[in-house]
Amino acid sequence: MGARPAHLSTEVAEGFQDEQVVAVYHQRPPYPAEAIELLLELAAGGPVLDLGCGPGDLARRIAPHVERVDAVDFSEAMVVRGKQLPGGDRANLHWQVGPAEEAELHPPYALATAGESLHWMDWDVVLPRLGTTLAIVDRDWGGSPVTVEALLPLWRQYSSVKNFARYDLIEELTKRGLFTLEGERKCAPEPWRPTVEEYLDARHSQRGFSRTHMGDEAAAAFDQAVTAALEKLIASGDLATTGDRLELEAGAKVSWGSPSAAR
Repeated sequence: MGARPAHLSTEVAEGFQDEQVVAVYHQRPPYPAEAIELLLELAAGGPVLDLGCGPGDLARRIAPHVERVDAVDFSEAMVVRGKQLPGGDRANLHWQVGPAEEAELHPPYALATAGESLHWMDWDVVLPRLGTTLAIVDRDWGGSPVTVEALLPLWRQYSSVKNFARYDLIEELTKRGLFTLEGERKCAPEPWRPTVEEYLDARHSQRGFSRTHMGDEAAAAFDQAVTAALEKLIASGDLATTGDRLELEAGAKVSWGSPSAAR
């Protein structure tokens, strides 16, 4: 079935405990409303387990509409930040610091969610623990094909995760007998209008571009190179702006199904 992608190591994942990553994570675009609505439909008002919740980008929006949300993350800094953000202090939103592999769960759950997090976990341990439908949610904020083409060389040049390799998480889980896909939906993108500085911060919330792991000199060079690329896209008419804000979009893909024990 092949080895787990090398860059999905515990050492790399621990970058999300870094205060500089946590400080800018809120600059990522929100999940589109259609994705949240789909999760609520799958949960049908019952209790939800949010794995690798980060600062609660999913949990804080789901909680007002369900019985409760148990939000688990191994980064204490992320949980502390999540409690400070809008909706983070709801009585039915229960935060827990700890790895998903060891967290104290309170089943039964109507739904388990994982937003840009499951890839870091020990799948053989986590998935058999769930006992309910799992919805895996991925944000898409790469931009238009022209924007992706212009910026991709910079991602490759500056990322501090040098062994990154593309992979398909659903395929990886399926071939290991850990997940049976039951449905998939690409959710309509919504406008995202960051300033250049906010866009750079959003990128620095990614492990490969965290300022801590890049170092000051590389991070400054990265900012300069990305800013120049964005300015070139604006000048050519391939990227629109309104005032000092970029006219971008952010979408999401939701894949849901049944987790199971390894065969």
